[in-house]
Amino acid sequence: MTDRSLPLYQPNRQNQLADRIHSTSLSGVFYVDHVITPDQRGHFAELALLPDLNAQLPEPFVIKQLNLAHSQPKVIRGFHAEGWHKLITLVRGTVFSVLLDLRLTEPTFGQIQTFRLGDDTDALKGCLYLPLGIANSVCVVNGPVDYLYGVDRLYRDRDPQGNEAISLFDPDLHIPWPIPKDELIFSTRDAQAQTLSQKFPDRFPPKA
Repeated sequence: MTDRSLPLYQPNRQNQLADRIHSTSLSGVFYVDHVITPDQRGHFAELALLPDLNAQLPEPFVIKQLNLAHSQPKVIRGFHAEGWHKLITLVRGTVFSVLLDLRLTEPTFGQIQTFRLGDDTDALKGCLYLPLGIANSVCVVNGPVDYLYGVDRLYRDRDPQGNEAISLFDPDLHIPWPIPKDELIFSTRDAQAQTLSQKFPDRFPPKA
């Protein structure tokens, strides 16, 4: 299983905005480095400093609900965009994650950014901040995976009209998932999700 066929995001000095905070190719999406202090017992990790993150945001991000998604090996989830902003981190396992911009007003609409996140030595250990309109996906490459995320709205109060699902296998996105499709485990909802051109036909004129 390999995800080397797509360029993976890497934080560096060029995309560093502040201590531990990095921009990505999608506006408003940030990578936040963990600070990990190991000792003979294990380690302690500072996952994120919210005041520092909020300094990069147009409005403060206030966590109202914490969620944990547990996924077995070869599970894939996405592309999902919900009616909230969220801060995510992997607390167990490793995933290949692809973010998809569904914000019609952004010049990066329809573009993707790829990450390898989690425990593996070549995976990033930090958090991702995703604003409203960014669809996320995770493919478990070393599992099981525990995926922790904080959101700024309660699930019970969310506007379900803000939920979007786009096909993981949209041929226009050309995503070579690291596991063959016939081995992946995914939901009925994800199997039936529309492609970008089906969801937004005005942005994708018919091909000649």
